[in-house]
Amino acid sequence: MRPILSLLLLLSSLWMSSQLPPRPVPAKLYNNLSKNFPEFLNAQEAAQLEEKFS
Repeated sequence: MRPILSLLLLLSSLWMSSQLPPRPVPAKLYNNLSKNFPEFLNAQEAAQLEEKFS
């Protein structure tokens, strides 16, 4: 039973890691990954938030 659970855990973690988006270049602290609200913040608001984070 334990090897089966270990295998399922390994396979689920591999599947989840394949679902992650690629890292942005250059690296940013604010990333809008929403598909429902792509314009949640406009470019100026995003820049202000990025400046506040850094």
